[in-house]
Amino acid sequence: MSRLRSDDDAPAIFGDHVVRSRWNYQVTRRLSTRLIVSAERLLVDRRRSALEPERGLNIDVLVTYFVQPGTALYVGLNSDREGVASKARNQQVFLKMSYGLWR
Repeated sequence: MSRLRSDDDAPAIFGDHVVRSRWNYQVTRRLSTRLIVSAERLLVDRRRSALEPERGLNIDVLVTYFVQPGTALYVGLNSDREGVASKARNQQVFLKMSYGLWR
């Protein structure tokens, strides 16, 4: 959390609140998952700042499967939403394979 205040007893000029949580779960020796959730909210006193109030939510999901040491398959999803009432959402799905030749 960060906040900007002036010297007088007026309310804060702005306040930025960020909450982030990361969860890992090892399903088997080869299969694991990771979830990261991040929420942000910007509160603004519009009389004293040109900033616009904002809200955002970001969710990252990653599934990892280790085929052998140095070789892994990753499948992930990233969902980024701005504003609560807004339906503006950016989503990405990806697939990655990492192959190692070191022995």
